[in-house]
Amino acid sequence: MLSLFRGRAAEPVDAPPEGIDLVLDTLAHVLRTYGRHAFDVNGTSAEEISAECDLWTHHALHGRPLPGEDPTPIPVVERSWSEVRRFFAKVRGNEAEFVGKSIASMRGALWTFVETFRKAFDEDAATDGQIREQLARLRDVSASADPDTLRQTVHEVSANLEEALEERARRQAAAVDQLGVRLQQVRADLKQARREAVTDPLTEVPNRAAFDERLASGALLNSYGSQPESLLLLDLDHFKRVNDEHGHRAGDHVLKEVARVLETVVVRRSDFVARYGGEEFAVILDDTDESSAVRVAERLLRAVRELEIEWEGESISLTVSIGASTIRPGDSAATWLEEADQAMYRAKDTGRDQVAVRPPP
Repeated sequence: MLSLFRGRAAEPVDAPPEGIDLVLDTLAHVLRTYGRHAFDVNGTSAEEISAECDLWTHHALHGRPLPGEDPTPIPVVERSWSEVRRFFAKVRGNEAEFVGKSIASMRGALWTFVETFRKAFDEDAATDGQIREQLARLRDVSASADPDTLRQTVHEVSANLEEALEERARRQAAAVDQLGVRLQQVRADLKQARREAVTDPLTEVPNRAAFDERLASGALLNSYGSQPESLLLLDLDHFKRVNDEHGHRAGDHVLKEVARVLETVVVRRSDFVARYGGEEFAVILDDTDESSAVRVAERLLRAVRELEIEWEGESISLTVSIGASTIRPGDSAATWLEEADQAMYRAKDTGRDQVAVRPPP
């Protein structure tokens, strides 16, 4: 039974082993539970992790093919068990790293505050002791009838008290400065965490969470009659073949190169390039109607088509399929995205390496 989880079988198997349904149901339950309780981590949104868990659940339980594969259901012994393990290990490792860094940062900040206040308390207690000592000295000398002794003591006590209070003020100012520096560091850490939360760690372009936010704001602005915006969804054709033939490190390198090319072609600061998930990217073009969006999409097609990616002495070439959707009055973000997604699948279904547009109303 365990041999099923070591990759594809070398020998064909006539029928799955007895009891395999129970094993698959258990694995599916684990994946569903994991996805249901996912959280944002290292630039990957909880929604994206949940969607991947759902994809692998259906693949493991029902043999649903992965994106870009032949749609024929896959027999149990030929399902991508090694990829299921790889996905789960990657996500769990990212979570452990993220939680570890977060706890360490929180502990460091808390320790700084505790130590600062403890030190201030101890130093203030020492200063209070000095003040009490000087006041006791003043009380003792007040019984003296010698005016010169009384005058000299009052002068010394006054100077000592002034010095003690000035030292306390300096310490408090230094403590405030120290806390200010630490707060600035915490603020910078939070800012960096926010930046990482909306950045895809592999390609270093905005991630799905950032895309969803930008898409929602575009739809909202459109409801008030702003300039047209167009959405392009891009899917790398036969990307699984790259992973199968060259390995996943090569696939990661290809995704980085494609992201770089997209940012080279889409140069306006008001436009937006993001990794939508897996081998899919998204581009939001500000103040762009359908015909202009198609021209940009065709430039992207050519740029990716002409891209020669070198990997370990071999050259990898690829193409993309693009769906274009220009937002229309009354569109929600979900509608706008769905139309682009359907157009992209039409582009793939009718030959790939081409642009398909949203049909007219």
